[in-house]
Amino acid sequence: MDKRTKSSAQSFAPDRTSPRVVHARQSKLIGLWAASTMGLVALEAESYARSVVRIDIEKVEADEVARKIASDLANHGEAVSVEEVHQQMELLLATKHHDWEG
Repeated sequence: MDKRTKSSAQSFAPDRTSPRVVHARQSKLIGLWAASTMGLVALEAESYARSVVRIDIEKVEADEVARKIASDLANHGEAVSVEEVHQQMELLLATKHHDWEG
């Protein structure tokens, strides 16, 4: 690939560090964590994670995702507070963020 083509391709690539992209990845990670905690696997886990990302994109209130996950976990017998969900979100983001930078 010549320099011009490579440069053009890079300009159309999504910015993996943009707040929107990082936030969507965080939502997917917390969705996968919650799915695993609820015992969901494979396609069910991926589907649940996608539903969390959709809610995050469509959300009206900042805590909507955390409240949904805490409620879903409670419905599966896992007592997890909204604050604990937020802590897990921050942990996942901190752990994965440098993977996305390079």
